[in-house]
Parts: sequence; structure tokens; C-alpha cells
Amino acid sequence: MKRASKPRILFGFAMAAVFCIDRSIKAAVLASPADVLLTVPGLLRIVRVANAGYAFSLFSGGSAGILAAFSAIALAALAAAEWKYRHYWLQRPIVLTALAAVNGGAIGNLYDRISTGAVTDYIELSFVRFPVFNFADICITCGLLVVALFLLAGPELSQNKGADV
Repeated sequence: MKRASKPRILFGFAMAAVFCIDRSIKAAVLASPADVLLTVPGLLRIVRVANAGYAFSLFSGGSAGILAAFSAIALAALAAAEWKYRHYWLQRPIVLTALAAVNGGAIGNLYDRISTGAVTDYIELSFVRFPVFNFADICITCGLLVVALFLLAGPELSQNKGADV
């Protein structure tokens, strides 16, 4: 097996795992007869919410054209970043894993949007006023934070491995 093949296979498995976990949780939430599935007082509630908007319900009620445009822009940006930095990602497993989480989450939410017209959200924090979100959103946000940190600091750090800091 080629050296570059193994990271790509692991990337695919990680992305598929995020997608499958996301779909499984959403299926369980949608199968519940109740709108509120669980309450942990002072911490969170698991609720069923159909989010027809993007990123914290922005553009809710927007036309299908706006939603399709945002989907296309998001996918194009991910593809461009992966193409431009593919060699860099392949050498850093944590960044590759973060990208797999971003892609798996994005595909999970895109699947919802295409199949039902809205993303199923279910985590509502009780201790802070914040929009309801889901596992895919967590993966996308955390993955993008890791990628951003490596883009900002990674190349310089990897070039100066042996240097005193």
C-alpha cells in the first residue's frame, strides 16, 4: 500500500464514522414521540428542532436558491482547502482527523437539508442562551478550530522543529 493511501483510507473511515454517528443520533431523535427527549437540569435538554436555516438559524425561511448557494459555497471552500493543502494534511494526522470531522459533519447536515429541507438539531444548553445544535455542528466547529490553529501556527512550527523557542 502506498504511503499516501493509508492516511486517505483513515480519512475516509473517520469521515464515514462521523456521518454514521450523526445519522444514528438524528434518527433516534426523530423516532421519539416526544419533542423533549431528556432534561439535565442546569446543563442541557435534548429536544427535536428542525432548523431550516444555516449556522445558528441564519437565513431561516430563505429561498431554496439561497440555501443551495450556501451549500455549494461551503462545499467548494472545503474542496479548495483540501486540494491546496493536501500534502500538508497528509503529514499531520490530527489535522487530517479534524478535516474528516468537518467533512463528515457537513455531509450529515447536507444529507438532512437535501432529504427533509431542514437540519435536525437537538442539543439545547440550559446555562447559556445559545441556538440549538447537533453532533455534526460540534464536529464541524471543533474540526475547523483545529485546522485554523494549524494553518496559523503549523507550518512555522513544523519548519522549526529543532530550533529553540
